[in-house]
Amino acid sequence: MLSAVVATLLVGFAVYQLWGLRRQIKISTDALEIAMRAADTAQDAVREAARSADAAQDAVREAARVRIDEQAPRVVVLPEPVQWPPRLSIDRTSMPNRNQQRLFDAMSLHAAADANQRDYNFPEDGERLLWLIARALVINEGNSTARIRFHGEGRFIEGTSELLPNETITIPPVVGQRGETYLDREHLLRPGHAALCEWGTGHPLAKWAPVHTTGKTPECKVSISAEGSTEHGTLDQTTIEIAARPLEPIPGRDGQWRLKANPDCAVVLVHPTHRTYRNEA
Repeated sequence: MLSAVVATLLVGFAVYQLWGLRRQIKISTDALEIAMRAADTAQDAVREAARSADAAQDAVREAARVRIDEQAPRVVVLPEPVQWPPRLSIDRTSMPNRNQQRLFDAMSLHAAADANQRDYNFPEDGERLLWLIARALVINEGNSTARIRFHGEGRFIEGTSELLPNETITIPPVVGQRGETYLDREHLLRPGHAALCEWGTGHPLAKWAPVHTTGKTPECKVSISAEGSTEHGTLDQTTIEIAARPLEPIPGRDGQWRLKANPDCAVVLVHPTHRTYRNEA
């Protein structure tokens, strides 16, 4: 009889302990959930504070950009149509390297013939360089002088343009050392002034021919950089590109090609100017 009472008491105590444990687990779980919600709230507050800080920083950066833009040069590139016909250099197989004779050197121009003077036989003529010439008007519409430079086979010239009629455009002043060639010469373009440039780009005939079928033109790009003189100024890069399909096969004559008569097969594209701020670089 006594043993039964003891057993009952033990069972009751065990049940009480289990109930207490379950109650403690529930209290701990509730506390954990509260803590997790508090942590989530704190994380949300941190994220919101970070977003606010980023927004404030963006506002400060944008305000600084506006102040810089007000005083920076703003160079606009206005292209002219591609000159037609292109040029053919029978003594070149590619665009010149840095230490080779430039495209616009007098001897190079003299040796380059109009590309429409003959038909072309492949593969015999495939390695000869067919190159196009284009011009563009460069105008500084900003409030300070720009230091402009060509990157590629191009130069600034004196002449006239239909984009700026009744005016002879002179070569902008060269900054510092002139050098032996026009490569990397830096010029000064004052506010409201314009400069005229010409540039050339091309590929061997064998690289132009597939364009007639694929429509995928080989890359023909140069760029013009313009920068201000202030410590926290700007650096602008404008890319100019020619998309051309200059050749067509001669009907009934296998492996023979000719230049297209219509210059509309070549167009000049000016890409949007990319601006970099020196204080953000």
